[in-house]
Amino acid sequence: MLLNLAINHQNIRLNKIQLFWQHDHLSFLVANSIQKDAVSSFQDYIEELLISEPQEMYIHQVEKNVENDTESG
Repeated sequence: MLLNLAINHQNIRLNKIQLFWQHDHLSFLVANSIQKDAVSSFQDYIEELLISEPQEMYIHQVEKNVENDTESG
């Protein structure tokens, strides 16, 4: 889910995804790039991901989408 959110965030470009299989686990290495002027807002977004409850974030995003649909609609 975090990877999906990061890819969909503005000004982010996915450069590379690598998978590593080591005995009994699978690891993902993901490399992204970001425009310099977007670093601060993206860091804020990551901080929100780290401290927020997933259910609250989901409800907030659904409400935001409904508002956007109503405005464009």
